[in-house]
Amino acid sequence: MLRECKTCNGTDDALLSRGKVDNERTFLLSRWFHCVKLPVDVLEKDHPFHNLFDEKDPEHMFLGSADGSVRKALESERSRVELWDAMTAVLRGSYQKEPESTVKKMQKLIDEFDRADEQLLALEQRIDALLESEGPDSKKLKKAKEELESARKQREEVFRSLDQATAELKLRKPQSKTEAGKVEPGK
Repeated sequence: MLRECKTCNGTDDALLSRGKVDNERTFLLSRWFHCVKLPVDVLEKDHPFHNLFDEKDPEHMFLGSADGSVRKALESERSRVELWDAMTAVLRGSYQKEPESTVKKMQKLIDEFDRADEQLLALEQRIDALLESEGPDSKKLKKAKEELESARKQREEVFRSLDQATAELKLRKPQSKTEAGKVEPGK
């Protein structure tokens, strides 16, 4: 949730940094979030979303679970680690599986994806070179095209695996009001 402000020049740009590695993890974690940007007048008492910012000094940004049970304030002066910790805490409260293991798996898949892209590029360049040096009837060309097709299939499989890893977390079943209000004996 992002709230615009009349008086400060805070920005959501701080969520991303110039380093590729930092942004990769931020982008991976953001796959499970939706951004909602609210206007300045959200602070007015008659605004429908005023209760989200009803504090004396409301934050400009926060992460939250869909049911509002987890909320983590964010301001632009946050380190990458603090941002990732906040994102992970919200995911932990919303999903059945530990998000950290899923993100690590996705990072490995992205590395595989990068290797597959490099292999595809090398094979395409090899095919071009064979066409120039030996022509379209080259026996080596046929083998290189088969290798290229195989590499494309491997790349597609890595892409599917990435989508599957994203879906592995599975949202927790929302509690009904009666379930949320029940007290277990002895607690």
